[in-house]
Amino acid sequence: QETKTSVVSGMRNILSESSFGNNLHVQVQADNYETAEGIRNTGVDAAKATMKVGDNLSVAVKASELSSGKEPTVEGIRNGTNHLAGYTFTDGKNTMLTVGKNAHISVTAPDKVKDVSALHSFNHANAEIGDGAVFMVNSNAKNSKESIINNVVKTDDAGHVNFDGGMTLMGSQNAIYSTGDGSSVTALGAGRKVILGDLESADNGAIQLNLNTSDSLFRGKSIIDGFKPDTTTHGLMAATAEVNDASGNASGDNMPADTELTVANGARWDMTDNSQVTTLSHSSSMLTRTAATAASSV
Repeated sequence: QETKTSVVSGMRNILSESSFGNNLHVQVQADNYETAEGIRNTGVDAAKATMKVGDNLSVAVKASELSSGKEPTVEGIRNGTNHLAGYTFTDGKNTMLTVGKNAHISVTAPDKVKDVSALHSFNHANAEIGDGAVFMVNSNAKNSKESIINNVVKTDDAGHVNFDGGMTLMGSQNAIYSTGDGSSVTALGAGRKVILGDLESADNGAIQLNLNTSDSLFRGKSIIDGFKPDTTTHGLMAATAEVNDASGNASGDNMPADTELTVANGARWDMTDNSQVTTLSHSSSMLTRTAATAASSV
């Protein structure tokens, strides 16, 4: 069976405005396709794309291995701008995705992929996700220093994702990856947040999370690419305390990226490996180091 080089999409909104009510369901079964995506939303500065979806959105994408031996790209929602015929390429700052409450996105991909994510927002595109979202990536594709390919939520090239309330993110590698100047993932509102997977910020990307309920949980490590820790230190390292500015003062301005984490009101962080953050605010919470370090309540 010959590998299909074209893209299979459940739904596309290209350079237009669209609106959908509650209970929209999108399902994609991609057998031997190089690119599989549930929803694509694409606009450019000269022609915007605005996509609004009501509550209870359901997106399920399943992709197979490729008979050619190549690696597929598999995404639940692809929110951003590619090169488009007939347009001078600039950026996708007029690309906006708004999703209501209780969205559910599930992506299943082989262990050998070019890239896999539940939500990918890039090139100045914006995504607003309502309370109660559940995003899952089912793939054992491994990240490395050279290749970050497995992420539940990914922002790059000044892409943005904002969670308005609670959410659940589940994956085998990164739960959140933000890279590139101006890129960000934020979840600062009230609501239960469960994050099973790592946080990784790089190249001036930013992550801001507020775990502020007793049933909120982050199980994973936090990585700031380019941060050079004291190798004698193990556990949690506040990165801003390790980097000095030109005057010798501790400052986050020189950091290669930004991860700000609040853990409060009984929330818990189960730290699975040595971690770095630029800011950690905690009160009435629990931080645990799951490997050889006893739990500590702070």
